[in-house]
Amino acid sequence: MDLISIISRVAPYALVALIAAVIFIGGALLGYRFYRKRGGKYTVTKMQFAAFFLLITWLSVVLGLTMFSRGANFKGWINFTLFSDYVNAWNKWSLSELQLIIFNMLMFMPLGFLLPMLGKRLRRFTPVLITTILVTVFVETTQMLTGTGIFELNDIFHNTIGSIAGYLLVAAILSCIERKKLTVKPLLGVLVIPLVFTVIFSGAAIVYHAKELGNLPIRPAIPQDTSEGKIQINLDLPETAEPVAMYYNKNIHNVEYGEKVLSIVKEQFLLDQIGARRIDGSNRVYSLRDDLGLEYYFTFSLSDGSWTLTKNEHSEKLPKEETLRNQRQIIEKWFIESELMPSDSEFSVQNKDTLRWDKEAPNDIHLRNSSYSGGIIMVQISDDLVVPQSMFYAMVDFSYVRNVDIISPMEAFEQVKRGNFEQYNDLKEDYLLSIDNYSLTYVYDTKGYYRPAYQFEGTLDEEDWSCLIPAM
Repeated sequence: MDLISIISRVAPYALVALIAAVIFIGGALLGYRFYRKRGGKYTVTKMQFAAFFLLITWLSVVLGLTMFSRGANFKGWINFTLFSDYVNAWNKWSLSELQLIIFNMLMFMPLGFLLPMLGKRLRRFTPVLITTILVTVFVETTQMLTGTGIFELNDIFHNTIGSIAGYLLVAAILSCIERKKLTVKPLLGVLVIPLVFTVIFSGAAIVYHAKELGNLPIRPAIPQDTSEGKIQINLDLPETAEPVAMYYNKNIHNVEYGEKVLSIVKEQFLLDQIGARRIDGSNRVYSLRDDLGLEYYFTFSLSDGSWTLTKNEHSEKLPKEETLRNQRQIIEKWFIESELMPSDSEFSVQNKDTLRWDKEAPNDIHLRNSSYSGGIIMVQISDDLVVPQSMFYAMVDFSYVRNVDIISPMEAFEQVKRGNFEQYNDLKEDYLLSIDNYSLTYVYDTKGYYRPAYQFEGTLDEEDWSCLIPAM
């Protein structure tokens, strides 16, 4: 999630929030005038009025982001595991996950900043803390009851930290205004929270870059509770395992490679970039335009090194056979000269409009002691366009690293029994997990190493089920 993504999420609710705040404040103002005419002595300052207006606007935006921006897909979901979001960010080594943690803190900074402006009673720490906890628990509970989000202890923690940071900031400002000079103590309070998280994130980065191998995204942030049901296995599992090969893909999590391929694509099809690069999860998205003003999107996936080129508009006109032959010669030559495709890739035509090249990977990659390549390239052609309708590239060169020791299938199964696997929906009470098969496969870690993992398959309450367990 980048700044553009945040703005695009907030913008649809900003106007609605502003209107809601105006209506609410308008009603409050009428009530206040009636109160004063009846002899009420309590007065509201302009600062209090402005702070109250901004708080209503802020709360409307928060409710819009946390409830109205999502469907009711999470009914009853609760996560009481504190710091599981840090474990998830570490396992995935994900900028998006880290940004989500920071965003949850920043989202509640206005609350802590504005509350002390409502009156002197709210300039003390304890009332602000209690109010913050009540508000964030209200938001989390409403999400849970409406099914639009998960009740997460992590969110309550980070929302509270963000509000405290906002309180410390406004407290320092008010202190300087009252004393009419800058004082060191309040300013140090403002820096405490940013410094603590800077040390935490910097320490994690130092540890991560000191390791040879990356982290494995398949590791769960929260283990499953397997005590409420039954796990049965319908085959015999070996209790020993021989060493297997490990590989490396230099294009994984390599933004420079993505930029290089983007330059090659732009040069080949005479495309110009529009605006800055956007971040969408593990994807990097670029907007492009050709000489005719048609727009395209180039998307590079950091998680597997694949990329796509897609046209903003779709043409239904099928290409002629002659066009397919000519385009095959041009694109195939371009791919090979750009070192993007092995020369022995197998060519075929799919759906009468798509050029396809396949390079089948060996079946025995766990036993090989040499590098190999494999993957697929698909290019959809249109008869009336020079630039392809779409391109999908997932051709990979795997460099052999060394043989590594792995755990046995029986040891991997013990991890399943302990609940150490990723599961979208938590296991229900009295579940029945029946495992019928297992295989040795490969998964990427966050540094591009292609590492062995066990895949178990079977049924969970009579529905197809599978999970991945790290073999190293």
